[in-house]
Amino acid sequence: SVLWPLDSKAIVDGNLKLILGLIWTLILHYSISMPMWDEEEEADDGKQKTPKQRLLGWIQNKLPELPITNFNRDWQTGRALGALVDSCAPGLCPDWDQWDQTKPVDNAREAMQQADDWLGIPQVL
Repeated sequence: SVLWPLDSKAIVDGNLKLILGLIWTLILHYSISMPMWDEEEEADDGKQKTPKQRLLGWIQNKLPELPITNFNRDWQTGRALGALVDSCAPGLCPDWDQWDQTKPVDNAREAMQQADDWLGIPQVL
């Protein structure tokens, strides 16, 4: 169920927060919560993974060189975001591992700019 007042006016007015909430709900329902591979259905002794665990697993698969275990502190330097963009489109952020960890906003901005310019992913971070 939707927990916010989403109506056609919110979409027409371009209320980004509500639109992104709707998109995330759709992603959770139709993509992340459904098995991607047959062997995932029986993974972890028959325990079903939550959508958050499945998304984290996908990220860990895309970034085996980084110890990503959460959606908070492991992303604070912006380097993981650069690595993810480069993993999805090699060459967009090839030097992410050399980015200055003390400039997280610059790092995130660079990764999101490349994702926006080349992959058509809007900058929402």
